[in-house]
Amino acid sequence: MKKKSVSFLLSFLVLAFLIAILMPACKEKEGTSPQAERITLETFAAVLGQAEAQTSGITELQKTDQGLVVTYHLYLSQPQDFDALIGSDLAPKVEQLYKTFTSIDKVKFAVETPDLAETGRWQPYCSFQMTRKIYNQLNWSNLLAHDLFKVCEVSYAR
Repeated sequence: MKKKSVSFLLSFLVLAFLIAILMPACKEKEGTSPQAERITLETFAAVLGQAEAQTSGITELQKTDQGLVVTYHLYLSQPQDFDALIGSDLAPKVEQLYKTFTSIDKVKFAVETPDLAETGRWQPYCSFQMTRKIYNQLNWSNLLAHDLFKVCEVSYAR
């Protein structure tokens, strides 16, 4: 009977040891799996693009009590029909942003376009806010470019 007790106790201790070692590893994987929890300019730029000379993308990210504020430079080779172009450029990126960063709720987008009178200068074009609630209610496969401002909370538009 003693052999069985010792054998059982030894098996139990080995099992407890393995659980103690493996539990932290599992939790680390859970916590680091989505980059959603790492909200930085670089991680957002991976989704929205990094603004460059002639490329649309994010230029600034601020964290506020009300949510996140993204400054987005929209580069247009021909400045016509800004609203539709903003939607076709940003709608798929906004969708991907909310898929990637599962912890975000409110994101305010401040969209700036090139100043046609002064090269290298950017001017505000519009500002809109997206929320997790709006994101979840949308049928993204049918979101057309011209509908972006219909579904978001628009603060201003030029």
